[in-house]
Formats: sequence, C-alpha cells, structure tokens
Amino acid sequence: MGVLDRLRGEGYNFLDRYVFGSSYDEQLEIRRKNLCADAFVASSNAVSIGGALVNIDGDGNRVAALSFGPRRVYLFVGRNKICDDLEKAIYRARNVASVGLAIQYGMNTPCAKPGTCHDCASPDRVCSYVSIIEHCTPPGRISLFLINEDLGL
Repeated sequence: MGVLDRLRGEGYNFLDRYVFGSSYDEQLEIRRKNLCADAFVASSNAVSIGGALVNIDGDGNRVAALSFGPRRVYLFVGRNKICDDLEKAIYRARNVASVGLAIQYGMNTPCAKPGTCHDCASPDRVCSYVSIIEHCTPPGRISLFLINEDLGL
C-alpha cells in the first residue's frame, strides 16, 4: 500500500523499527517510543464480524500500543483477516498469522514445520502475547480501515 514509504519520505517524525542495520536493542528502544507516539500505524491479525480485534505478538509491542499509549491507532486490515466470529479470529491469529510469520522468519518452532500451532514453550516463538480488543476506550482512538484485498498474513 506504500504507507511506510510515504511516512519515511514526507518529513514525518517516523519511529521506524525497520531501519536496516538497527540492532535488536535499537529496535526495542524504537518500540518503546512508539507507545508514547501521537499515532501508531499497524494491522491486525484477525477481526471478527462482531468487531473484536485479535492480535498476537512475540515481544508485545503492537498489542501494548493497541491497548494503551499512542493517542491514535490506525489499523489497515485486508479482507483475508475478517472472520465469522471471535473463535475463528483467534484460530486465524494463531494458525495463520503466527505460524506464517514463524515460517517466513525461519524460526525454529514446532509450528513452523507442520504449519499449525502447538501452543509451545519455544524460546523462538512469535506468539507470546495475545490481545482481544472488544471495545475501544476512549471511543474513536482506534480507526480500522478494511481493504478489499488479501493483505499480509
């Protein structure tokens, strides 16, 4: 969608954790600063028809920012992440998004080989923190943009 390229190129004070050459410690510092940002841009692992947002993170930075911190949150979500109900949204987040990310990153986790979640205790797991948001406080803080394309894991 070009969102990152636009933020990088238009003079915004953009806290970019994807800066090449950054160490893990530098990336963690950027993630901490994101919690105090005016705006946070991300996606969601799954969204139920009822409006629940389901997210799973390895470090917890995204689920933390969705829950509290940035003044505004903008979520861009492809149609492939929309699920019939909360149970299916949780399943999708665990068995599609998390497993796909483990495979994409070449992680040494039990899920990366068969392609299904094993609710493991692997130190490499990318699914340490689970968040379900069913109501936004304060109202309007989170803006959800549904995109009629399949986007992301």
